[in-house]
Amino acid sequence: MTMSDVIVVMRDGRIQQQGSPEELYERPRNRFVAGFIGQSNSISGRIVAVDAGGSATVEAQSGLALHGRLTDPDARPAVGDSAVVAVRPERLELGGAHEAGSGWTSIAGRIRQGTYLGDQSEFRVETDLGSLVARRPHHGRAIEGNVGPGDAVTVRWPDEANLVLMA
Repeated sequence: MTMSDVIVVMRDGRIQQQGSPEELYERPRNRFVAGFIGQSNSISGRIVAVDAGGSATVEAQSGLALHGRLTDPDARPAVGDSAVVAVRPERLELGGAHEAGSGWTSIAGRIRQGTYLGDQSEFRVETDLGSLVARRPHHGRAIEGNVGPGDAVTVRWPDEANLVLMA
């Protein structure tokens, strides 16, 4: 690794995290880093379960349980602690009403805004978790299952996309 391969994210003169761009994006250690490196959907809640393998379950204020991995190896969360689950917009899928299977999180929503961005479209979806941002790539063709403002959708994503950050 050369110096140009390492990014150091600082806040108020203190190092928050350092690592490769991929590490910072995929495994941010806190909410500041998650927001600094790319966009994230932040869902606040409380820890309701922790396992020795580095995973935790966070109950959002809406009551939805979100299972994910702790991204800070030094974190020692306890049941009842405040936490934030960060989910990157490109990990969210939009579709019609259907149940998410095991290993997936699913919530009903309504599209508030859709924006065409060339190679992708970005959607703002109102849910019981608050407003979520989802991005759908075009892959050189029209969007499959076009949706727009006012349409009811189900937002779903794999549990592996849930990045559990201590608040």
